[in-house]
Amino acid sequence: GVPDGNTIFEVPCLGLGSLNIISRCSPVAIAINAKVLAYDTEASKVTSVTGAIIKWQSGKRSGVVTTTPGFTAVHGLPIGKVHLTPEYAGYDSVKTVSIYPSKVKEIVTLLMTPKVTSKGWRVVLSWGRETRDLDLWAYLGYGRRTRRYRISYKNKKKRGVMWLDGHRSRRGPDTLRIPNWSKCRVCRGACVLTLRVVAPRKCRCRRPAVLKDAKVDIFNGDNLMQSFKVEKGRIKDPRDGKLVTVGRNWWVGVMHADGKILSCRPKHGCRTTYATSR
Repeated sequence: GVPDGNTIFEVPCLGLGSLNIISRCSPVAIAINAKVLAYDTEASKVTSVTGAIIKWQSGKRSGVVTTTPGFTAVHGLPIGKVHLTPEYAGYDSVKTVSIYPSKVKEIVTLLMTPKVTSKGWRVVLSWGRETRDLDLWAYLGYGRRTRRYRISYKNKKKRGVMWLDGHRSRRGPDTLRIPNWSKCRVCRGACVLTLRVVAPRKCRCRRPAVLKDAKVDIFNGDNLMQSFKVEKGRIKDPRDGKLVTVGRNWWVGVMHADGKILSCRPKHGCRTTYATSR
C-alpha cells in the first residue's frame, strides 16, 4: 500500500482470505539545548562551564553528553518526562531539573555550587568606613530550638567545636571558626547555627554604632559558600524581596549540619527561613 499523507493506506484487490495489518512506530527523538552554570562565590556571579557532564534519564532510557562552550545540544530525548543532572569536579548540582522536551522552547539551565567538604567552616563579619563597630552573635541549637546557647568571646569552645575569635579593634573582622561542624551536637541533636549582627549601644570607638555597610561571608575550607551584605543600611527581605532598613540588629541566616545555608528575615528573626538567592 501507499500512504496518502494522512498515514492512511489503501490495500486494493483483496481476496476473501484473512488480512493481518501490523503497525510499528519508532519512538520520536527530540533535541534540546542546555548549559551548565557554576556559581562563582568570589565574584557573586555564575559562569558557563565547559567540560561538565549532563546526564539525562527517562524511565529505563538514559544518556550522557559533555558540555561545550556556549550551550550544548542534547539529542535523542524521548517525548516523556526527562530528568537532567549536571556533574563537574569540585561542584555539586543544586537540583535535578525535570522537563518535557517537546515543550521546551528555551535553553535549559543547570546550576552547580562549590562542593561542601570535610574541611572546617568560617563565618567572617566585616564592615566598611560608614560603620563604626559591630559584633557577630552566634546561637547554637538543634531542631526548632535554634537559640539554646549563645556563643560569646568568653566561651570559645562548645561541644568540642571551636568558636568565636573576637577582635579588639574597631575595624574588625569578627571570625567564627568551626573545624568539625558535621559532628557538632546539642542535646544529641545535630547542631543548627543562627547568625546575628549587632551594632553595640556602647561603642568602643566613642560614637554610637550604626549598621550601615556590613558583610557576612561563610566559607567551607577555601570556598566561599554564601555571602550576605548590607549596603547603605538596607538589605532585601527574602520573604518578598523588598529592601528593609536593619537598624541596630540584623538577623543574617541559619546553617544546618549538612552545610545548607538559609536566609532569615533581617528585622524579624529566623523563626521562618528562606532559600538563599545566589
